[in-house]
Amino acid sequence: MAKRRKPMRLQALTFDGYGSGQTDFAALVSNTPQPDMNMLLTVVDIIAGQVTQPVANQFISIIVVGHSDRQDNPNFSCDQRRESEITAARDRADSAWSWIKSTVSSRAAEAGFDAGEWWETSPQVTWGMVFAATGMLRHDPPSDAERRLNRRVVILVSLFNPQ
Repeated sequence: MAKRRKPMRLQALTFDGYGSGQTDFAALVSNTPQPDMNMLLTVVDIIAGQVTQPVANQFISIIVVGHSDRQDNPNFSCDQRRESEITAARDRADSAWSWIKSTVSSRAAEAGFDAGEWWETSPQVTWGMVFAATGMLRHDPPSDAERRLNRRVVILVSLFNPQ
């Protein structure tokens, strides 16, 4: 008889509220409500724990998705607008991923462990980035306030333990 496997758990953490042209994840999360920050730090601690003391048959997947709002500058061509949107999404995802790497490494160091480039060397952690740009707008057409909600980073974290 085959063992019954536990399902993969997926947690989506959304960080929105970027101003136009803003991409710095650390600056954004410094103003994040405490419950959301606690959830993010819990995820970081789970990753750091898996990096410093791997649990057999437990795997973590991290996907960082950068989003942007429409670029409506009338002086931009269609291609320039699209490039601006992709660049903003990429820069937001890159900044969030850099924050995660740095924070996990710091947590590992606090535990007395040199994690090195854990994102490249840990066989139990996989990651990726997606630059959604304006492909998944929350509001279209948006008000000025809703534009900030379109500009966001979503961190998808899956924890898989087949036992």
